[in-house]
Amino acid sequence: MACPEKMARLAYRGPDFDIDGVVVRRFVVPEDDDKTFEQFVAELPHVAMGRGCDPGTYAALSVDGKLWMSDTTAEKNDHLMAVAVADMAPGGRGLVTGLGLGCVVAAMLDSLDHVDVIERDWRVVETIGAWYKGTYGDRVEIIHADAYAYRWPGGQRWDVVWHDIWPTICVDDLSEHAQLNRRYARRTSWQGCWVHDDLLYYRAKERRRSRWW
Repeated sequence: MACPEKMARLAYRGPDFDIDGVVVRRFVVPEDDDKTFEQFVAELPHVAMGRGCDPGTYAALSVDGKLWMSDTTAEKNDHLMAVAVADMAPGGRGLVTGLGLGCVVAAMLDSLDHVDVIERDWRVVETIGAWYKGTYGDRVEIIHADAYAYRWPGGQRWDVVWHDIWPTICVDDLSEHAQLNRRYARRTSWQGCWVHDDLLYYRAKERRRSRWW
């Protein structure tokens, strides 16, 4: 069962934005308006994959009109393990590849002393990233670079690494999960990728289905 305290920590804490194609807005999933909820599901295709959302107010990030991330129930649940591992290393150091709304960054900073973030889109760095720098100061470092190519200083290590660079759920992403895990394996005590277990399940399901055709 999800921990309500950790789920609350994973809610987006920053302001709305509408700058250079980067849009962060709040929206409401109502209690009883089925039509509105169906429209919401249509906007977030992965929610329809058995990933529900409780009624409430949420934030969504879109870049150039494409949805990147939200802090809905399912997505917050996706990050719980990373936050739990960070909580077991109080005073430690974390790395998040892919800033997005920064929900997991803020939650990690509740227990870690420092979190490094690597983000490829400069507009996200200069909007959402700038807000986190202004809020957390030297405790967070936002690096504009590619997580697959950036050269970290020799000996740089983290207590927890969380990879979250994918805007959609696709089994093809598993190869990228493996690539990032190999790249950072010697630099961290623990790492994980967004919806990794879900993608393993969907891939196994697809393979079972293919045997019948």
